[in-house]
Amino acid sequence: MTSISYGKLMEFTPKALPLFREALRCADRVLSCFGIMNSPNRTAHFLAQIAHESDAFQRNKENLSYSTPERLRAVWPSRFPTLDSAMPFIHNPKGLALHVYGNRMDLGNTEPEDGWNFIGRGLIQMTGRGMYSRIGLLLDAPFVSNPELVNTIHYALPAAAEIWRLKGCNRHADVNDLEGITRRINGGLNGLTSRKVWLDKMRTVVTDI
Repeated sequence: MTSISYGKLMEFTPKALPLFREALRCADRVLSCFGIMNSPNRTAHFLAQIAHESDAFQRNKENLSYSTPERLRAVWPSRFPTLDSAMPFIHNPKGLALHVYGNRMDLGNTEPEDGWNFIGRGLIQMTGRGMYSRIGLLLDAPFVSNPELVNTIHYALPAAAEIWRLKGCNRHADVNDLEGITRRINGGLNGLTSRKVWLDKMRTVVTDI
């Protein structure tokens, strides 16, 4: 079993949102329910991923307000083949969400507003009606009818840990497979360098007991 130094964790994330600060105070107890505290590798990898996904615990919701078409094209090249195609979505987060996430069966988005209602939230940026529904059922939480519940002290950490377990990340952590975990969490290797930096930091936060 492992233990997390809360003080050192906060030293690495001094601008963490109060929501996440409070949720992480109970990290040892909550994460032990998901097998994440079983080894230093599991704990460090989990903390590294949620730190990256939440921008050092400073962001609890996906930011879809873009100021330049160039940045939009860089993030979603297949969705915006030209600068002109991206222009209508500058500083238009709801329109962008509906455009890039709407009617996405892979995300379980079936209703007209799903793309906007189920944007990324929480420590692992849970996205799509399908995932909100599945994690909600596992935690007995009405995430579909009230998506903002993901960003509450009671559910923030369990929701992230349930996604981690659902995606089978513990087995990748056991063999120190950062790329494998990142693919499971992100769908690709976006931010891999940042995740590696966070992993090195989080190894100093975790102790084996």
